[in-house]
Amino acid sequence: RHSLQIRNMAGKLSLIRQGSLLEKKSTKAKRKRPGCPCQSLWILGVLGLYLWVEAAYFSESKDELGLASLLFEQQSAAVEEKPQMNEVVLEKRTARALIAYAISITHCKHEFETNMIKVLDGPAVLAHSIHLSSIQHPESGSHYDYRLYAFVHPQARNCTGHLPGLNYTVKFLDTPINVTMIKNEGYQKRVQMVNAGCCGEKEFLKLYSFTLEEHPIVVHMDADAMVLKPMDQLFDKMLQPDQDDKDLTDVAMWPKDQTVSRRIHSFFTRDYPMGTKTMSVHHVGMQGGFWILRPNLTAFEEFRHLIIEGNFSGGWYDSDVKYKGFYGAAMIQGLVGFFYGHIHPDQAIELDPCVYNNMAANPWDVKNARCYVPETPTCTDCRHVNHSSVYSHHFTLCGKPWWCKEHNATAKNSSLCYEMTESWFQIRYHLETSGWGMPGPALDNLSPTDRHFYGYCPPQKKNGNHAYAPMHSENNLTRH
Repeated sequence: RHSLQIRNMAGKLSLIRQGSLLEKKSTKAKRKRPGCPCQSLWILGVLGLYLWVEAAYFSESKDELGLASLLFEQQSAAVEEKPQMNEVVLEKRTARALIAYAISITHCKHEFETNMIKVLDGPAVLAHSIHLSSIQHPESGSHYDYRLYAFVHPQARNCTGHLPGLNYTVKFLDTPINVTMIKNEGYQKRVQMVNAGCCGEKEFLKLYSFTLEEHPIVVHMDADAMVLKPMDQLFDKMLQPDQDDKDLTDVAMWPKDQTVSRRIHSFFTRDYPMGTKTMSVHHVGMQGGFWILRPNLTAFEEFRHLIIEGNFSGGWYDSDVKYKGFYGAAMIQGLVGFFYGHIHPDQAIELDPCVYNNMAANPWDVKNARCYVPETPTCTDCRHVNHSSVYSHHFTLCGKPWWCKEHNATAKNSSLCYEMTESWFQIRYHLETSGWGMPGPALDNLSPTDRHFYGYCPPQKKNGNHAYAPMHSENNLTRH
């Protein structure tokens, strides 16, 4: 009733105001002449009457103090809302830089469903994990935006048509070198061997990261990985002026790299369990699933030259054999280690593998009773670090999430794998429910194990084993 009366009064006041305006216009048009001020007195009387009425009706409520008070409160509220609007504008921050994230797809497997899990589910969850750690997700606190790329070998064209729907810019590229151009016949045969690395000479597709010169930084990751926290501190250090002191205490593997005053061209981690007991730690190859670099066509051509020269026989450069005797020594793992360890020793920083690209690796060589990294004062076990301290994880030793492997949540050596696997399924669930608008599995009545997999590894009726429920519908991809 009060609101109706307010509207009626407001309408009448509006008519009175219009009458006053008309009166003013008419007096301007006509010559002023003396007369009785009755009309003005009548208007003042009506206004006084309405003010008395509203005071009589609304004085009982301290929240409703009359029309004049309501109008004043509305104006005050409008003024108070302005800072809030400004705060919203402030949250629309400008990114410090647009970071490129790239993956490489080298081939299509014969088993269609297994292949699609690898080239659909893996890249989809990786992409969403990158999104959640970027400026596009304000809760992350990141200052960097991102763009996704996929380097796809022509032989993988038929199984990668969904990647644009996952926001990947797809580049169909042959290997950076023609294998027949390699001068060393022995090395030419070596790079084409299936067991030379993950995928023979196609692994060199990763080198195309150097060609993305429209970006200041490129992060190349394997599709069976995920980002857990923004990597702003690494990007900030790379973009600092060359001569500035760069504090890398929390991320560098070695004390000599904890403070540097030079340009940083690359960050990577090494795969120490792949080394031999007589190998110097600095001759251990890089871990191929995680590589941060500055785009540089000169570096791209240097890598191509090294491959074409093919001066590899067990290790790089026979007279001073380096980076030998481990998985991928002839491929990207050994080549990158040799490039930054021997050709350009001051360009790269080795990162702590417990913090970046964590694979939950056992640091202890049981067979030879030694630590894989003997130069460190303590044999740090990356399986025992706190999950919250890890920035990115690579599913190698833990097994792929889509294997639905049950890790022991309380065992010291498998608890991190348990947490990492759960994080991957949590990101998938968030992608499908929030990004694609799908209902997602019902979580309320699941067992603890099924809840750990977010319902994507339902137990089979026959044997009780868990079977992965893959992403099937390509129609949902573009909704992210």
